[in-house]
Amino acid sequence: ALLADAPEEAERALATLPASAFSASASAQRVAGELARRRQQLTAARDHFELALRLDGPLALDEVPLGIILLNARDPVERQRGLGFLRKWTANPAWGAEALRALLNDAILHDDRPAMLAHAEALRAHPRCTLGDLPSCLLALSKADPAQFATVLATMEKDHAADPTNVATLIGWLNQIGRSTDALAWAQTLPAVLTHQPPAVVAVAEALRQSARWPELNAWTENGDWGRSLDLIRLAYAMHAARQLGQDTRAKNLWATLLARAPSNGASALFTADAIYHWDLREEAVALLWITVEQPGMALTALGTLARHYQTQRDAEGQYRAFQQLHSMRTEDAAITNNYAFFAALLGKDLRAVEQLARGNFEHRPGDLSFRATYAFVLTIQNRTAEALALLKPVSAEVKNSSAVAFAYGLALASAGQKSEARPLLASLDPRTLTTQEMALIKQNLD
Repeated sequence: ALLADAPEEAERALATLPASAFSASASAQRVAGELARRRQQLTAARDHFELALRLDGPLALDEVPLGIILLNARDPVERQRGLGFLRKWTANPAWGAEALRALLNDAILHDDRPAMLAHAEALRAHPRCTLGDLPSCLLALSKADPAQFATVLATMEKDHAADPTNVATLIGWLNQIGRSTDALAWAQTLPAVLTHQPPAVVAVAEALRQSARWPELNAWTENGDWGRSLDLIRLAYAMHAARQLGQDTRAKNLWATLLARAPSNGASALFTADAIYHWDLREEAVALLWITVEQPGMALTALGTLARHYQTQRDAEGQYRAFQQLHSMRTEDAAITNNYAFFAALLGKDLRAVEQLARGNFEHRPGDLSFRATYAFVLTIQNRTAEALALLKPVSAEVKNSSAVAFAYGLALASAGQKSEARPLLASLDPRTLTTQEMALIKQNLD
């Protein structure tokens, strides 16, 4: 189930195990650890993999995932232990690439240049190195050893000058690591037949955008063979260049043309929305995403992107709108249901329906803190504070580990008039993770 990206099915399978069998099974502990890791519950994930390790002995399938988790530990001793686990398995044919991948990303994060060089070269040489690993390897080499980076890049330029797809791949990697100048220098040496066709034509346009070469980008969008499938992204690059050049009327006309053509090409609209979102044209990207929601086969991806956007904007109204539609399409997805129920309750909408949904989630998985907290929150919003407190008191010790429990329990206590007990719980929440509506609700209940 995990390999099929069906975490809920994995949880249902685990729930069929008796408690004694679960605690004695290294396989079960690994599955539980991976489920916790995917939910960013790193303490729980660590504990599950630690138990699996004790049951199994020193095996890579326990030590490598545990090492990756421990890299995030605040305790330097725990972090060093994680590094030790990963270094131990770098030469392993099955697990070495995963260990090296984690070590390389950690070295880049901590600007450890000797480690960057060592792990990048080892990962490139590993049989399980993937194309997705190469941008990190190139970034590490560019920082740790510019001469070696130049040597490797020269070899890759020769190997990738075969066709527009290979050209786009290498230019894309260079754009990804902030080396668009190198990408353009190489592109200028190639025949136009390689760079003026899809997908290379888009990769070059992105290099020009990243390099802020607006006149050249403007000209680039008017030449070459972009094709119908890339027409929207061509218009987006042209609009962006026009804005940067102060050509406001042209930019408005290009944007209007893009919006008019978007409904007839959902896949291209989604690709374009994702691109311009990363250019910080977020208002335009959101408008394009809502158009894409109406296109066959595009709605789930577009709505997921919108939900993440509204989360970063701390916008409960937007999240409610996105999760309401997601729930209508994926009623069996408990996580989507939970989010829909929470934001509907926060805004005082659909309360009768979401109470049933939240109760169903909780009854199906009472051990899930998030589902329990959401059900309790829905009850609190309905002024059923005593029921909410009865749900939350058994897990009150989890307030330090679960912001959902801390939020729901704090509000339930405040609604019950126990404001002195509620204040420390609600004060422990990071305001950067709360929507403006959540902040307002907290203030309303504590005043």
